[in-house]
This record gives sequence, structure tokens and C-alpha cells, in this order.
Amino acid sequence: MKHWQIPNWEEYQHYKKRKPPWIKLYLKLIRNYDFLKLSEAERWLVVGLWIIAAETDNRIPDDPDYIRSSLHLTRKPDLHRLARLGWIRSIDVLE
Repeated sequence: MKHWQIPNWEEYQHYKKRKPPWIKLYLKLIRNYDFLKLSEAERWLVVGLWIIAAETDNRIPDDPDYIRSSLHLTRKPDLHRLARLGWIRSIDVLE
């Protein structure tokens, strides 16, 4: 089954063996040129995907309706653009 994953997720997480009640956002993000090149909606989507990644052990279901519903979005997200830009990557997960 296809899923999405946040690249280098483990580098930014303090909790290795459990689901954290929060995620860490580094202040340097607001100065990250690649992040700032995203639209405002895409920036929210990236942060929202980080929240879902924390809940799913970095295995975000490749289901735009699930992501839309989870993040209370008004339309389906364009995940392929974020993948092309390196913010997420597609993985196969055996269930």
C-alpha cells in the first residue's frame, strides 16, 4: 500500500518510541528559503503533514480525502507537488 513519508523525520523528533503529543517546529523554518517559496496553503499543508506523521509513525496514508479531513482542508491537497519539491516522498508499506 502506498504511503507518504517526511524525509529525515527521525532527525527532528525527540520521541523515538511513542507518539508525541506535539511536534517541534524550529525557528529557522521561518528563514528556510525552500519553505518560503511554498504558497501559504502549501506551508500549512507541510506542517499539517508533520502532525499526521507524528500520529502515524511517519506513514501518512496516500489518501487525499483522509488528509483533507484530518487537516480540515476545503479541498484535496496536491501532494505530488510537495513530493516533487522534496517535502514528502512516496513509500510502499507492507500491511
